[in-house]
Amino acid sequence: FHSQLLYLGHHPALKDELTPLENVLLGLGMEGFRTPRSEVVKALRNFGLEGRLHLPARYLSAGQRRRVLLSRLMLRPACLWILDEPFTALDTHATQLLTDLVQSHLARQGMAILTSHQPIGLPSGSTLNL
Repeated sequence: FHSQLLYLGHHPALKDELTPLENVLLGLGMEGFRTPRSEVVKALRNFGLEGRLHLPARYLSAGQRRRVLLSRLMLRPACLWILDEPFTALDTHATQLLTDLVQSHLARQGMAILTSHQPIGLPSGSTLNL
């Protein structure tokens, strides 16, 4: 069950003394997922963290910390995503990237449960239960 579930909480839960790269590698490793370093770098860059890969997390803004956490969506296979306020502190680019990731996940028959104060565009045929 746990291998098919990816939970990302409202709080980014990063270790302040570790870099974004180290935080993601550690988090995936603790869950038993060995991901090539190059794939983690690519995911972090896709979320706009180029130039911050080796900066301790304590120096990141709230939005940057959120993007470190969300980069795991690109790396960690799971059928069910549970996302608590994933759009918090994101800029326009990161918001669109996250929306695209969720829509792509749903199109691949994945499931997503998330909370949000922002409207979320869902692909046609998807349901939203409140």
